Amino acid sequence: MLQNARDAWNTTHADATHGVVLVRLTSEPALIIANQGEALRPEALLDSISKFGESTKEFGAAIGHKGIGFKAVLEISLTPEIYSLAATDGPFDLRARFDPRHARDLIHEMTPDWSALVSELASAEAGADPDERIPVLRFPAWVEQPGSWLDTPRGGASTPSTPSSSSRSTLCMRRPWAWTMRASSNGADLLAPAERRLFARLGVFAGGAALEEIEAVCGSGATPVGMDVLDGLTSLADKSLLNTTEDEHGEPRFGMLRTIREFAQERLAGSGEEAEIRDRHLAAFLHHVEEAEPHLLRAGRRRWLDRLEREHDNFRAALDWAVGRPDVPRALRLAGGLWRLWQIRGYLDEGRERIAAVLALPGV
Repeated sequence: MLQNARDAWNTTHADATHGVVLVRLTSEPALIIANQGEALRPEALLDSISKFGESTKEFGAAIGHKGIGFKAVLEISLTPEIYSLAATDGPFDLRARFDPRHARDLIHEMTPDWSALVSELASAEAGADPDERIPVLRFPAWVEQPGSWLDTPRGGASTPSTPSSSSRSTLCMRRPWAWTMRASSNGADLLAPAERRLFARLGVFAGGAALEEIEAVCGSGATPVGMDVLDGLTSLADKSLLNTTEDEHGEPRFGMLRTIREFAQERLAGSGEEAEIRDRHLAAFLHHVEEAEPHLLRAGRRRWLDRLEREHDNFRAALDWAVGRPDVPRALRLAGGLWRLWQIRGYLDEGRERIAAVLALPGV
């Protein structure tokens, strides 16, 4: 994790007794910790990263920007290593000095997805500087019982043990890492059952959604979500699983970062209710299009076109589902309602392809 880079560089100490941390960057993801030249207790870091979405402010200036704390780190590699020149028979005291610009450039060079991840996170928060943002916490596929490898660095060892390549290959599947980490560290799940259900259902939305659409899609059904939708959204946002923005009218909009949404989609696929939720999503956004359609020929159509364009990713997802089912009547209605958006806002090529796909459905 690149943390407090400028502060650390500006307040570099010349004390030769300070430990030196050597980080060798490879093509594999890595956890990089840059402190302010203060003692860094590894148990504070390890306890913090196991509490997904919680601030580390309680650990003081040793962790976090000016005591504010952090909520995200780089992805931990399959072979995490912690090096220190500190004596292993005493307090584990880790200090670091580095050139933040050089470190940043190396990470950009060695991590192909860095720019996309940072830009995605930065775009979720107005005014964020992409060079100073950190991708969301993720754990590798082999993490099933994180308690074992968390205990190793707590004990002062230089290199935590990791599974062999053969055992890793058999575990190459995505694990519910956030819940696993929480259960291992605190003895409780990260999310309550109703929150899990809502989180999985939210994976159906592409590009986020307003509260009205979320309530229509997620708030009811054969299995009730089990909690007030707005309360659930607030709780998920507090856990850093959702980001919130406002539209031009000040109304809240809820969305997920790409990697988190992929995880939510996997949970939805395994829930047994994916077809129902996607059908409800299709119905909600078909209604959205048909509500706007008569206004596209009147004065003030720009506002309605803006509304449609804001939900374009959701329309794409809904149309893909209708074509894949296939649900011919609703696919025809949705494509027919979107053609003015495609025509006026410059999506003609996409519109032609999508209309052709609908017209190629059996029975059309």
